[in-house]
Amino acid sequence: MSATITPTEAPETPVHPLTEAETRWTSLRSGARWRVRDIVWIAACIGLAAGWIESLYWCAKSFVLGGFTYVHEDIFWMSPLAHLVAFVIIGIPLGCVAQRAAHPVGGMFSIVILTMAGAMCALLLFPQLHFAAQLVLTVGAATQLGRWCEQHPLHARKVARRSSIALVGLTAVTAVGQVGFRLAIEHHDLAALSPADSRKPDVLLLVLDTVRADALGAYGATDDPTPNLDEFARRGVVFQQASSTASWTLPATASMMTGRLPGELSADWLTPMSESPRTLAETLRDNGYATAGFVANYKYATAETGLARGFARYDTHSYTLEEFVGCTALGRALFFSRLLPGLGCYSDPVRRSATDINNRYLAWADAHPGRPHFAFLNYLDAHDPYAAPAPFNVHRPAGTDERSLMRFWWFISRDSLTSSEKDLARNAYTDCLRYLDDEIGRLIDALNARGRLDETIIIITADHGEHFGEHDLWLHGNSLYDPLVHVPLMVIAPGHAPSDESIAAPVSTADLPATVLDLLDIADADIPGRSLAGVWSGAETEPRAVISEVVTPPITPPCQGASPIFRGSMQSVRLGDLKYIRNEDGGEELFNIAADPDELTNLAAQPERHDDLQRMRAALDQAL
Repeated sequence: MSATITPTEAPETPVHPLTEAETRWTSLRSGARWRVRDIVWIAACIGLAAGWIESLYWCAKSFVLGGFTYVHEDIFWMSPLAHLVAFVIIGIPLGCVAQRAAHPVGGMFSIVILTMAGAMCALLLFPQLHFAAQLVLTVGAATQLGRWCEQHPLHARKVARRSSIALVGLTAVTAVGQVGFRLAIEHHDLAALSPADSRKPDVLLLVLDTVRADALGAYGATDDPTPNLDEFARRGVVFQQASSTASWTLPATASMMTGRLPGELSADWLTPMSESPRTLAETLRDNGYATAGFVANYKYATAETGLARGFARYDTHSYTLEEFVGCTALGRALFFSRLLPGLGCYSDPVRRSATDINNRYLAWADAHPGRPHFAFLNYLDAHDPYAAPAPFNVHRPAGTDERSLMRFWWFISRDSLTSSEKDLARNAYTDCLRYLDDEIGRLIDALNARGRLDETIIIITADHGEHFGEHDLWLHGNSLYDPLVHVPLMVIAPGHAPSDESIAAPVSTADLPATVLDLLDIADADIPGRSLAGVWSGAETEPRAVISEVVTPPITPPCQGASPIFRGSMQSVRLGDLKYIRNEDGGEELFNIAADPDELTNLAAQPERHDDLQRMRAALDQAL
């Protein structure tokens, strides 16, 4: 009889342990078919990580190193959000490729591409690294992450999901915290204001960045570029010989806010305005005024410059697509590359227009009725690259070369410029003034329609002018000649100042805070200066010593180091018709502005001018 074999007695089949390669392949086969959502999660994780690396970089630079960042505080959440959206957009087609491939290699390829993009975004923050070094680091990071994901596909997906959710939560908390904190502070500051006389007039300070006086019709321009400003100026006082305290934005604007000279403020290319001087906004706030600033200059009029002190709201940026792109290192590199001029765009993508500034101010003013307010409006439309919007852009660059010329106007060498290229810059600048004038006309009409025009003191001026070849110089911040420091100044104050008045006496924009306080009958011993009312009333008979300064040269010299500021710090004094400029290296210039408005004849070396020279030296020394 044959033996019966039960299942438990069946002979065992020999089992051989899997090799390492077989184990990895089994793991890949069991869960490594990469789906679209898997790659999207990894893309989101890499994008958020790159964004937070950039946020931490700016945080360290701002709070640890204490330097100018030239970025706004919302970059701490806008950068991660912008990276998240960009990487998810990239991840979707890569995920489709990986899923369609139905093979682990497709997923690895997508992960390597995403990692290289994320690493490169982070390394763009360190331009001092050679491109070869950046490439090696990028490839190395991509290789390591790709290898880890290949070996641990299930774990990689889990980590990507959890990390993305955590980083999205952190980004949301940061956004709500920052925006909410600002709104809460503004609400608290406005609620804490002392009672104010509702009959007090509003005060508007309009600063036209980079607008030289002789570009306006009221100051002699012959092609009628500013009809609205010229007409409006007849309602008040026009100072024909007003001078800014500096030839670039930050120190000039700081003087308008404090009444002090740049040398007293530490406001420079790499340092903010010092914290000790009291500002006009602080004084008006303490006297019951609601205060707000609406700023277009995103480098030298931002909150980190110190100019925001005393303002309940200081509005410096928008939440547009361009602004989000500009919050990434890759976006900034794109904006300053030659790609955009090649595509037909030479304007600054993140610059806020006069239209935007006016709309934001009007919306804020409408939301705070019943209390007088002080608002600072900063317009950047006349600044290079001189890109006026349609229909004012009559003089447009014709091709890629001209668009690149205008886009990088600050940085290029102008030694080989043709006459047509020089004319293009000048004419495009005038186009920008026409647009700016139109927008100021709209603002005046809006105030009139609201019944507030006659209840508002409006001061219109500029922080500095612009060189267009005078003394072989271009742009600004590089001299103290009149194309840079001679600025428009109009004071329209119904019931407080005369109308249709033109003043020939030289005055300084540093006296604007004292003038505003005088017109409002507010006293503050911490705000220096003399009210300009003493000039238009005739109470002052002696000429004022008008001071201008440039302490250090621009970080990126617009004239390749050939301008006077590269001989050392500069100071100038205007006294009557005479103007005296002194360089740190001992160089001196003396001009009679009435006889020589273009400052072509230096009188300093003429023996018959020795007494004038001595008098101007003494006036400058006494004022500084």
